[in-house]
Amino acid sequence: MNGYAFKSKRYVDEGIRVIRIANVQKGYLEDSHPCFYPATEKGSIAQFLLYENDLLLSLTGNVGRVALLDNKFLPAALNQRVACLRIKDESLLNKRYLFHCLNSMCFENRCIESANGIAQKNLSTVWLRGYAIPVPQMDKQLEIARRFDLMQAQISRAKAQIVKLDSLVKSRFIEMFEVYAREGNTAALSELCEFVTVGIANAATHAYANDGIVMLRNLNVRENHLDDSDLIKINPNFAAKYSKKALKAGDVLVTRTGYPGIACVVPEKYAGCQTFTTLIARLKSNAQIIPLFLSFWINSPAGKEFVERMKAGSSQQNFGATSLKLLEVPLPPLELQQEFASFVSQVDKLRFKTQQQIEKLEML
Repeated sequence: MNGYAFKSKRYVDEGIRVIRIANVQKGYLEDSHPCFYPATEKGSIAQFLLYENDLLLSLTGNVGRVALLDNKFLPAALNQRVACLRIKDESLLNKRYLFHCLNSMCFENRCIESANGIAQKNLSTVWLRGYAIPVPQMDKQLEIARRFDLMQAQISRAKAQIVKLDSLVKSRFIEMFEVYAREGNTAALSELCEFVTVGIANAATHAYANDGIVMLRNLNVRENHLDDSDLIKINPNFAAKYSKKALKAGDVLVTRTGYPGIACVVPEKYAGCQTFTTLIARLKSNAQIIPLFLSFWINSPAGKEFVERMKAGSSQQNFGATSLKLLEVPLPPLELQQEFASFVSQVDKLRFKTQQQIEKLEML
């Protein structure tokens, strides 16, 4: 089945979880920013309600990603541009076997090849219905599923290790710097940044290109890192008009819409990228504060609390760059900031090794 076009302005704090495109990652569901529909609407959306172990598939953007719905996400309903696949006869086809068939790079690549659109891929359910998979005898399906489940368990353990490493860094940050905020040794962001600007306004659809300059969007900005799994590109000629807005390594990006107040530092390989005006604010810290520290502070509980107070908007939560300038940031000694940066560097090495292990297992 296809999903329903839920209205974001009707989202509530709890109720029926809405499973969206962003939730369907490769092989698992990610739901760090859940959206809910009123439980009182259960009857009107009954045909879009999901069940445990429903097989979900992304039809837009990163097409061809599949995940099984865990019981912990229920009650849940299916949003538009996400497909739910249910087996007609489970005596002929095992669900875990089907999941592993579709979780392969082969299937995902075929989906990408078959999808339409330049700026954003869209997969046809007509094409999907005609996609052929091998169907061996049930005992063979179960053996294949068992082997892949073992590898999937190894991948899950490695990903859990990365989560622990990220939590360790966040805990270390609070341990080292919270005292400076309590003592009132702070300054407004406007005093610590040489500028607070936003990027390109009203980027026209015709400017998208398969081979061009990467344009970062708010969905690429994650807590303290850039996610490059869903990048878009724009025509270099179009981007040239906005060369003064090009990003530089060490700039701090902060999301302004959708999930405002998420920050990361621009790494060297993305220097020269552009940004959408309505999505991201760009900050360049002065000599009093290093970018990594600034990013972590904006993502800290204190930074999130500030964003909650300042953001406005009903259908889509947002806050302006002017409000962002008012954020109070603690001023620990630069030596202490550098010590934290060195700690993050060491943890990042462990994180990189673990990520390599995950990629090897996924390739296998």
